[in-house]
Amino acid sequence: GSLITKAAFSGKCVVQKIDPETGDVVESFGNYSFTVDVRDGDLLNPRQADKYALTVLGTNGLVLHRVGGPNAPINIGGGNITVKAK
Repeated sequence: GSLITKAAFSGKCVVQKIDPETGDVVESFGNYSFTVDVRDGDLLNPRQADKYALTVLGTNGLVLHRVGGPNAPINIGGGNITVKAK
């Protein structure tokens, strides 16, 4: 079989708007959803940096915020992603 280098997980979340000067929560929006896509670069040949992408969807199903993308993830800032087959 082929080597599995990618994984994803998703769930429900609450998005909070934070006042950058005080750190106080200004608003909260519930029933949003998120998906995190990850890539284990150690399993690639040649080895690459581990990468991730985060997508947050509003209650209407539209993208509220995205960092990277499933097909264009960005390098993690530290740590290690490990993808294992079942």
